[in-house]
Amino acid sequence: MACGATLKRPMEFEAALLSPGSPKRRRCAPLSGPTPGLRPPDAEPPPLLQTQTPPPTLQQPAPPGSERRLPTPEQIFQNIKQEYSRYQRWRHLEVVLNQSEACTSESQPHSSALTAPSSPGSSWMKKDQPTFTLRQVGIICERLLKDYEDKIREEYEQILNTKLAEQYESFVKFTHDQIMRRYGTRPTSSMPFFDVQKKLGVDLDHWMTIQSAEQPHRIPARCHAFEKEWIECAHGIGSIRAEKECKIEFEDFRECLLRQKTMKRLNAIKRQRDKLIKEGKYTPPPHHSGQEDLRP
Repeated sequence: MACGATLKRPMEFEAALLSPGSPKRRRCAPLSGPTPGLRPPDAEPPPLLQTQTPPPTLQQPAPPGSERRLPTPEQIFQNIKQEYSRYQRWRHLEVVLNQSEACTSESQPHSSALTAPSSPGSSWMKKDQPTFTLRQVGIICERLLKDYEDKIREEYEQILNTKLAEQYESFVKFTHDQIMRRYGTRPTSSMPFFDVQKKLGVDLDHWMTIQSAEQPHRIPARCHAFEKEWIECAHGIGSIRAEKECKIEFEDFRECLLRQKTMKRLNAIKRQRDKLIKEGKYTPPPHHSGQEDLRP
């Protein structure tokens, strides 16, 4: 009886007996009907809004019987704004994924494992697909190589010509230093270079040709040997020996690379020779009259 009376006591009886300091908790009085737009103060917030609300700070415990404060209109507006921005990002991500799936299905129509919508692992397989295929990467690399081929070739030719010019200048300087070191104190010979060549009777204009593609690495040694024999001839070491050695060196020297400076010197030799013949100061030898043909 006592239990039944306790369980079935009316609400007004509870309010009269219970004091504010009683350990028993008060029962919530039911509302007459739900009011749209309002919620009771003790109700829990919705899960979405609860995740967005900042963590509660440490406050003093509220006195018993006090009610929880409702969120302000600014907080409600901020929560709605955050939820709407999250929804927009989710929609944008969904559209991007759908477009990528459509492009993948068009590029690979025969791939059944990736295009099946009912496949459970199709989503993560499509995400792991590369942006470009192997064939597309090859085409891109080929175009890049074609674009830079001419530029690389021009740079290579420029560097090669620069190195050859530096090598030629160093060779000329080395030869000049050797000549001055060896023959700087001797008197100047009366037999210039073109007189030695005229004495040999060789056709310089025919054999001295530019061959830039044939054995350029042998040019310094050949030029040095030829200049050496010319100096020895000019200083009178013996006409027979000079003629023999110069012919040997010339046969090897005529196949090497000769640039514009050598051609200018040969033209000067020819003009000086014609001038001497016209003035009667030089008579060409018999073997230089055209009877011997040195051409192969």
